[in-house]
Amino acid sequence: MGTSVPGSIGTSLLQRRPDPFCHPDAKIIAMLRNPVDRLYSSYLYFRRSPLEKQSPELFHERVRAGVDMFQRCLETHSLHYCCYTPSDRLKLRLEQGVYICYIRDWKHVFKKNLYVLTLEEYMSSPVTTFGKFVQLF
Repeated sequence: MGTSVPGSIGTSLLQRRPDPFCHPDAKIIAMLRNPVDRLYSSYLYFRRSPLEKQSPELFHERVRAGVDMFQRCLETHSLHYCCYTPSDRLKLRLEQGVYICYIRDWKHVFKKNLYVLTLEEYMSSPVTTFGKFVQLF
């Protein structure tokens, strides 16, 4: 008999490497948000200071700068390194949306017991999506 822990694990947990002592037969459901929507929401939520102004134009500038920083990281390091060693100078959390980097690590540990879906997929058809979980697990 297993233990169930419902709820959101959040990106920060997804970004952690799976514990090598985790039970490999655990059943994991990862629901991923559209990375652009997640990034903009993060931008609006996390400010450098309470007085900081926010705008779509400033968001665009920060994203361009963040992408440039991430690309510079990739010039000298692996994708894995750049995702797990984020630069927080822009307070943008751009690397959190590079889901493939984290999903690969989790898939390596949990194999077929990891089911990945998007929030949009779930929201468009929650009953059908839940039915898939029941069939898979």
